[in-house]
Amino acid sequence: MEISISGHSGYAPSGQDIVCAGISTLGQTAAMMFAEMESAGELEIFTSEKSAGKLLLAIKAYKHTKAKAAGIYNFFCTGARLIAGSYPSNVTVDDLSSEAGRKTKINSL
Repeated sequence: MEISISGHSGYAPSGQDIVCAGISTLGQTAAMMFAEMESAGELEIFTSEKSAGKLLLAIKAYKHTKAKAAGIYNFFCTGARLIAGSYPSNVTVDDLSSEAGRKTKINSL
């Protein structure tokens, strides 16, 4: 599974943007939950790369923890889609799922 967030939504100036804050909160919460799973030995792979305006998470769960990881991923995707649905001029959600894995890319416009 991968989650990629990039850009600034442009809904309001940086630091005052509720759209950006919502997506950022979802991403940071998912990152923390996956980091907790990694610390508990529940993930085969977890990487988190964060820089200005970007967050990239890569996750591979063990078979016995796959449902838990998928729950976190689905929670993030649902929240991101809700925000994108309310602010379609500011955020897009691209589901890049394939047989190779589930990937979601969030673009701030």
